[in-house]
Amino acid sequence: MTLASTIGALDNVQNEAAIAIQKTVFIQQTNQQPAMRDAAEKAVKVL
Repeated sequence: MTLASTIGALDNVQNEAAIAIQKTVFIQQTNQQPAMRDAAEKAVKVL
């Protein structure tokens, strides 16, 4: 294991988290169901 591979792995985790947050925010802002928007808002706060 090298520093580069460790940093690369951390970068991948950060990218995956950012994608999950972006998808959740999209749902929060566009879904027509209030329950889904509320759930997405709670999920964004947790993430």
